[in-house]
Amino acid sequence: VSNMFIVSLAIADLIVGLCVMPIGAIYIFTVDWMFGVAVCQFWIGVDYTASTASILNLFILSLDRYWSVTSPLKYIRKRTKKRALIMISLVWSGSCLWLIPILGWHHFEHGGIRTVPTSVCETEYATNTGLKIVTGILNYYLPLAFMYALYIKIFIEIHKRSLMEIGQRNVGNCVASESLPVSGSMSDESGGDEKSVSRTVEDNIVISNHLACYESGSSLRVSRNGNCTRCSFKAMKPPRTFDTESDQTDNECKQSGYRLKKSNAKHRLKPSRALTKEIKAARQLGVILGAFTLCFFPYFVCFMVVAFCVSCVSPDLMTAVTWVGYLNSTLNPFLYPLCNAAFRRKFRKMLNLKAPAKDIRKNSLYFSHNRSQVNNQLHSGYSLVE
Repeated sequence: VSNMFIVSLAIADLIVGLCVMPIGAIYIFTVDWMFGVAVCQFWIGVDYTASTASILNLFILSLDRYWSVTSPLKYIRKRTKKRALIMISLVWSGSCLWLIPILGWHHFEHGGIRTVPTSVCETEYATNTGLKIVTGILNYYLPLAFMYALYIKIFIEIHKRSLMEIGQRNVGNCVASESLPVSGSMSDESGGDEKSVSRTVEDNIVISNHLACYESGSSLRVSRNGNCTRCSFKAMKPPRTFDTESDQTDNECKQSGYRLKKSNAKHRLKPSRALTKEIKAARQLGVILGAFTLCFFPYFVCFMVVAFCVSCVSPDLMTAVTWVGYLNSTLNPFLYPLCNAAFRRKFRKMLNLKAPAKDIRKNSLYFSHNRSQVNNQLHSGYSLVE
């Protein structure tokens, strides 16, 4: 569904690139307008419609992202192609409203007589303060305010989820650290035979997510995949001491002859893969929103100034900020890959670029290596260290 919004945005940018910018470039170099009134109205109409559609498509992209983050289960049932088509239709219908004043303003105000010279391509309402203020607010400032409000709420929601997730993991990782200074024996329940060891055993074991450490009666067990290695004791245990540090949790089973240590590294407290994807998507949307703001802000500032003081903004400055606004339609195609992995793959294929190594793949290899080490140590009855 989000691809439909991106395609709609791409169509708006494509129209700006194919129809608006070439004619605008010719107008800059020829100074005077030479294509007649009909082409002028067509050019301005397409310019305003496509630029507005680009802005509003960014708005519904932000809205889609906001609903996906704040109400994922509820929104997933409503996030259909039909709903997306309705939203896109509303965007383009609203954008086409520009055609009414562009094509008919001289009929409303001047009795059907055009007041703008044929050597200049400009709207008939260029000096109408009220209309320019209303259109400037509805076309840019209001959507911009809503988009930033949605974006802030998205990050607040993601931050809350991150704190909740890390808090839950901290509760799960808050394990007792106790010393048992009496001698005993260690046995492997999966094999059934008991081994007595008279030498000092000291081994640090990194416990993966599937390795649980828990206490049962007079023994402390470390189990993984159904196999349990148990340390049994014959004496009373001293009072417990608890260590709740978030970056290192130790669970010790210590005797005169044995010591077992559980270490939870910092990577255990990293956000989950789903949360990481949401954070990444929000940041990518922020880049697109930032580009939109920087490109259109100068134009709409001058647009509002001209509404009150026509002579305060020179024609050259107005032309310059207009082309900065066009720059947004040029940048958006390069920003589309930030929204969707499929777009990134297509762009790499088009440009013959090799995909970079994924952090997830690196983490997967790292955890697989740790799990293999733990498995080897558990099945070997813990290696003895002199």
